Amino acid sequence: MGLYTHSLTAAQLKLSTPDLKPALQSRPFRDRMPSTMLKKEMSITEEILLKVNELNAHEPSLTGEWPMKSNSSNHAASVTDRQSPTRLEKLDPSTAAKTLSPTTVPTEPTPTPDFKHLLETAAANHPTSNSTKISPLFLRFIIFRKLLLLSDGRDKIFKVIQYASKIFLWSQFLSTLGKTHPSFETQTRKSLSSLIPHLSILRKLVRTGNAMAPIETLCRGGNVSNWFTFLNTINSLFTSLADDGVTLSKVGITQPNPFFITWADRLWLVGIGFDWLNACDKIKTAKRSVTLLTEKKRILALQSNHFSGAVSGRLLKTTEYLDEDGVHISADTSPHTAQVLINNANTKIKQANQEIWLSQITLAKLVADFIFCSFDVFGVVKKVEKRGGINLSRGAVVTASQLQKFQDVAALVAGILGTWKLYSSNIGK
Repeated sequence: MGLYTHSLTAAQLKLSTPDLKPALQSRPFRDRMPSTMLKKEMSITEEILLKVNELNAHEPSLTGEWPMKSNSSNHAASVTDRQSPTRLEKLDPSTAAKTLSPTTVPTEPTPTPDFKHLLETAAANHPTSNSTKISPLFLRFIIFRKLLLLSDGRDKIFKVIQYASKIFLWSQFLSTLGKTHPSFETQTRKSLSSLIPHLSILRKLVRTGNAMAPIETLCRGGNVSNWFTFLNTINSLFTSLADDGVTLSKVGITQPNPFFITWADRLWLVGIGFDWLNACDKIKTAKRSVTLLTEKKRILALQSNHFSGAVSGRLLKTTEYLDEDGVHISADTSPHTAQVLINNANTKIKQANQEIWLSQITLAKLVADFIFCSFDVFGVVKKVEKRGGINLSRGAVVTASQLQKFQDVAALVAGILGTWKLYSSNIGK
């Protein structure tokens, strides 16, 4: 059967259901249909009645495409003439029975006007006046609350408070304030000196039990095939166990054991190296994804602009590595499908750029962690203290207290960057 289309407005389809339904379900109309198609054609009849009611409920200005079928192009012209707008306005039941003959009844479900698109457009043009708007300050409060629900979030926040308190203790601001308010300075130093070790123990208690995650990973066998991730998981397991041993000694459950303290720092330093390589790999993968998605957008844009003939060979060559989602892209891809794929590519490019940004924050944090951890592993502060300082050029001397302050600043920077990364990764969730 051939194919023809006709555009009808709501005003032209002012057909009431009682008038149209008997005509479509009349016995002559039903008897002329094959018995095997009766059930199928009646479902189309019900669909026609439903869409007529929907069109009558809209304003006369709304229009929609209603494709039908006929036997040939000549017959399509005659049917189009019979179903002109002026004839449809005067359609009665007897005329409907003749007009909607079996030759004009479709043999498969007929596409209908995109009413969902009309509703979405109307909702966008007429937003509700009582819609609630969340202030940016309240949104930050919600994200901060979500961070406190995470053990990693509590650890990062307590770390910032701990080392900010240590820096505030030796800052010049507190000494200057003590000249006018000596009692306040004394009380502040006493309070902060008591708070700092308690925050250290609190952070260790928060991290207790982190060994469960690598144990679960090993039991599932997820990282056995990749030697890099397998070694990283093993290192995380022993680092967490060593941290738990230090925590038990800090709270007085076991006797202090230098073995756990030494190996906890050493394994942490090794873990920093694994995390550095992992972050670099994520940046490399995300950048490659952005490059491929950008190339995919360029080809789909040409396809959307009906340049399929010019890029047909290019599409066939790039289908394998551009189509990472399993969607077949060829010269026959419709402009609408191409635009949908372009929108999906834009979303994935945004996600990849977010991954690059978070990985870059991770690299900066790892640099600060490396400075702090290497000072403990190699005993830099103690060695400088024994030597009485490090002599630099022009008589400058770096003392052990200055190196200790530098280590505290590195820890504070690592805490701020870790909190920032956790905050950024929770935006929009």
